[in-house]
Amino acid sequence: MNTVLEQANYYDQRWSMEGFANGLQAARCAAVLRALHHIEIKQPRILDMGCGTGWLAGILGQFGPTTGVDLSDFAVKVASTKFPWVKFCSGDIFEWSRTQSAGSFNVVVSQEVIEHVEDQAGYLDIAARLLGDEGYLILTTPNDTVVRRMRNARTWSNQPVENTLSIGQLRSLVSRNFEIIQIGTIVPGFGDLGACRLLNSNKLLGLLDSIKLKRVYFKLLLRCSMGLHTVVLARKR
Repeated sequence: MNTVLEQANYYDQRWSMEGFANGLQAARCAAVLRALHHIEIKQPRILDMGCGTGWLAGILGQFGPTTGVDLSDFAVKVASTKFPWVKFCSGDIFEWSRTQSAGSFNVVVSQEVIEHVEDQAGYLDIAARLLGDEGYLILTTPNDTVVRRMRNARTWSNQPVENTLSIGQLRSLVSRNFEIIQIGTIVPGFGDLGACRLLNSNKLLGLLDSIKLKRVYFKLLLRCSMGLHTVVLARKR
């Protein structure tokens, strides 16, 4: 089966079972909004690449005119009903982007999408082309350094394409078209293999919590890029 068709079928089925957002989505949303605040563009034209059922696009649409694009027809129909103030489009981003003028947006947001794309460099080329001069990219993706140390990594995501990136690999890809302003990880405490087995052990975390140092310890883990998700804010060159 064609990979794009296989993905479209997968996401139609997946989004039909989507419920309320979870804690990880909340953490990523907060990170995206912090990055948007850092940009300080008044009423930016925003593109959400791979918007799913549109919950994040619905929030972004409170800050500026927002467009969401997703491969799943089902997801776009749901999103259009729930968030009528956002423009939603269905299609393969590689094909859809060819119908759009260069520099159409001030901000491109990509939440947990690049790891499900075969041509990751081409995906970021699209983001760069659709951004105007000094436009901004806000991107989140699973941190491969942690994912590889998760015992349930194979069942954690069963999507047709799964190419997670380390922070170094992501930095290299993004730097082709963008100047990185911020890059780091969020959501510590994941991973139960190798060094993570010790770093995230219940005994250690319980001890640190009892002496009021757990929060400091988690900050240290994030400074060492040991969070579950990587977040990038970058400016188009």
